[in-house]
Amino acid sequence: MNKQIERQIQKMVSKEALKSFWINYSAKHNISNNRERSNIIHKHSFAHIARNNTSVSLQGIADVLGKNHATVLHACKKHEINYRYDPDYRAAYDIMFADIEDFLLVNGIVPKTIHQESQEVEDIHFKMVNVSRRLRNKIKELDKYKKEVEAKVKRAEHIKKHNMDLQKRVNELEMLALRYKNLL
Repeated sequence: MNKQIERQIQKMVSKEALKSFWINYSAKHNISNNRERSNIIHKHSFAHIARNNTSVSLQGIADVLGKNHATVLHACKKHEINYRYDPDYRAAYDIMFADIEDFLLVNGIVPKTIHQESQEVEDIHFKMVNVSRRLRNKIKELDKYKKEVEAKVKRAEHIKKHNMDLQKRVNELEMLALRYKNLL
């Protein structure tokens, strides 16, 4: 598949992946939609990381957070100051950065930070995606073959049972024929 098509698909998948990550992360850390500093730290960290690691637009990131694009832009502008002077922000940011980067890689999305570091990583990613796709196809073929074999085994067992029933009936008829022969 063409790399440009892969990138377009990646853009569409990125927003859904971010939404999934945010839902799980906010539930795990009890983040609610209010203005408490502990919640804002996580939201701003997420906004900055999403902006720098994905190709999702400001509005897309804002939709995930339930905010508007200006909030995301503000979070990105204030990141440097928050990271430098707020240890709570720094801790939340560092943890979330590692989590979201791993989450994106697991979901088949190469973060922009890795893009910038090495073209080889992106090439390897696309090769792995291709290998993964081929493996999924082989797994589907094996599952289909397994179902066919199971159906044939079931049919063979049914035929075996039917043959055993026929053999039993033949034995009964032979016994009956022998009995009639002895009576004559």
